[in-house]
Amino acid sequence: MASIPAADKRIRKSRQALKEALLELLKRYSFEEITITQIVQHADVNRGTFYNNYQEKEQLLEELLQDVLSDLLRAYRSPYMNCSKFEIHRLQADAVEIFRHVSEHANFYRVVLGSDSLPGFERRIFAFLRSIPLQDLIHPEDWTVTQEKPESSKTASYPGTLGGSDATGDSGIPATSRIRKDDFELWGSFYASGLIGMIGYWIENDFAQSHEYMACQLVDLLNRGSHMALLPRGGI
Repeated sequence: MASIPAADKRIRKSRQALKEALLELLKRYSFEEITITQIVQHADVNRGTFYNNYQEKEQLLEELLQDVLSDLLRAYRSPYMNCSKFEIHRLQADAVEIFRHVSEHANFYRVVLGSDSLPGFERRIFAFLRSIPLQDLIHPEDWTVTQEKPESSKTASYPGTLGGSDATGDSGIPATSRIRKDDFELWGSFYASGLIGMIGYWIENDFAQSHEYMACQLVDLLNRGSHMALLPRGGI
């Protein structure tokens, strides 16, 4: 394997230092309040180094976000990356990488989901999470329901049943489980919101639980949450 040139290593090191400095500053200030001078001082580099890599602080922030989103995409896809068919009810906790990813980018998620330093960024994370299953997990030709179901049973259709044991159409997806585009987009929104909620809870508790524990809880919620029996509190 060819070695990385020393100049490239220096560039990577400088960029990483600038990103880490920005994240540290975002714990105390809003992005609008942060200056390039503060960033370079915190990163212990000179202004020339900054401008050799970025034209403005917004470019640094956007590269930081894209770095995290790229790794988030890898983590999200991990359970089904090499599968010909992804069955949610067969998902195992040790295949879930998303909470490991969050723990490795803890400072970023603390800022985005645990503070008001980057308004609008939580929405970008949500939109990104929602878009992944819509792009990855169903082919456009499968949006159409091939067997119309009675009105009372339509709400039973959800992505977790894809690839089940019902009679299938030409695509291999059960006719009684195939769903409309709007239905799947609703599920994608629900799942993305749930993930962000779990990550937010984890941040609020200062990452007290391990990423393995969080993965187990996610799988448990997906597999058994809909069958959970709860008792109303007295007086309601």
